[in-house]
Amino acid sequence: MILAIIPARGGSKRIPRKNIRDFHGKPIIHWSIEAAISSGVFDEVMVSTDDNEIADISRQAGAVVPLCVQQKQRMTMRPLSMCFWKRFWVMSDKASQSNSRVASIRRHHS
Repeated sequence: MILAIIPARGGSKRIPRKNIRDFHGKPIIHWSIEAAISSGVFDEVMVSTDDNEIADISRQAGAVVPLCVQQKQRMTMRPLSMCFWKRFWVMSDKASQSNSRVASIRRHHS
């Protein structure tokens, strides 16, 4: 099983609500999900978010949102924190498979 995990915080200091903003007819998060699914590389595409609207849009785009909604006070500027990974591995029975692989799809911060 190869999983793609896309982190998508609801809060952004530079561009508020950027994950659900329209970009060429679709919310920005939709493009990432669509690219991951259409790549054919992943068995499942998951979105980690602290926002109900992002979760709904992500599900409509074909992603699984198993951890939604993380408590906002636990989210940080780095949504794939140890807290996230702990919750992911504990809550996902797929993670118990020894041949599972996980890819995090996120933009590079310089």
